[in-house]
Amino acid sequence: MKKWKIACGSLFTIIIFLIVILVWQDQHVKRELLKDYILHHSSVEQSLGIAIDEYEQSLEAQQLSDTLITTYGASMIVYSKPPNLYRLMGTQYFGSVDYLFEVKDQFDFYLPAAVHNTIEDSRDGDLTEMQYQKLLSYYQLLQEFNELTITDDFGEKKVADFEKDFETFYLNNEEEISALIN
Repeated sequence: MKKWKIACGSLFTIIIFLIVILVWQDQHVKRELLKDYILHHSSVEQSLGIAIDEYEQSLEAQQLSDTLITTYGASMIVYSKPPNLYRLMGTQYFGSVDYLFEVKDQFDFYLPAAVHNTIEDSRDGDLTEMQYQKLLSYYQLLQEFNELTITDDFGEKKVADFEKDFETFYLNNEEEISALIN
């Protein structure tokens, strides 16, 4: 009887240990994927900033069109991030991250289209002030997003910290984002 108690106790300890490891791994994977998503936003901001700076120096719409191709590619990558990974039980990792869907659906989804439309229109040298202002608005929103999320403690942030950042960004800019996409 004593051997059964030892075996059951050992099995129970192993099961608890495995559950703790799975919970830790779940949070770790979420955190790393969110960091990757945020850093890709940074590359979009950087490339859009370069395009805007070059346009302001040259005022050549065709050059803006050429420079925005990099921004378009980066914005398409951001829209596909974070990937739809599934846990062992079949649920999505990001179904439970607060305000991630709102940021992706309301901001990331429309950014590539705005950049693409500007590329197409400025390719012929026709860039309207409204399109340029829209690009500037997206750039300012990207800057704000990165300032909120990429802080000195970026490497130590937890999933809950990123959720707070997404919530702050979305709630502070909901009206501006709605105006941009309509």
